[in-house]
Amino acid sequence: MSINELRKLWNTEKEHYLSAEVGSGVQKFVKEVFKCSELFNLKEGRLSTDISKRNSEFIEEAQKKGHRADIVIFINSEVVIPVEVERYTNIKAGEKQIIQYQTDWQKKYGLLTDGYCWRFYNNLLIVKTFTIDEILENSAEFLTFWREYIKNENYYISFFEKQGQKEFYEIKAANVD
Repeated sequence: MSINELRKLWNTEKEHYLSAEVGSGVQKFVKEVFKCSELFNLKEGRLSTDISKRNSEFIEEAQKKGHRADIVIFINSEVVIPVEVERYTNIKAGEKQIIQYQTDWQKKYGLLTDGYCWRFYNNLLIVKTFTIDEILENSAEFLTFWREYIKNENYYISFFEKQGQKEFYEIKAANVD
């Protein structure tokens, strides 16, 4: 689907997405956004594919430690992004779930969406939020963010960044004199 087709689909179906999450609901829309060659440009993968061979794809409902992420994006075997999809206007319901998936998958990144609001996480914190309108209207800005977000080196830098309360405290060497 093109950006224009996605916009038309969203505008036609968004009222239905208020009550439908799975099947032909908002999850189907999110998958179409992921497949869009002008945006994420991901292909739908197969569960049988070995993780070391996954590249620029997503799979549905991947299970880890007894929990099921709605979708998991594999940029490559190292940058893996669990995704939680909620009904339109019900994004708050997925906040605890996306954190659980990040923990289960031992991944720093996560994505929570209700189709309209797209929250990109790093280290359990929201890095950036886009609306579907912003993604579709300013795709160049979104793509700049996305390309930086999924770079291996940026992913690994996040393991060493001070976040949360840690950034307020510096460990200083004790004066031995």
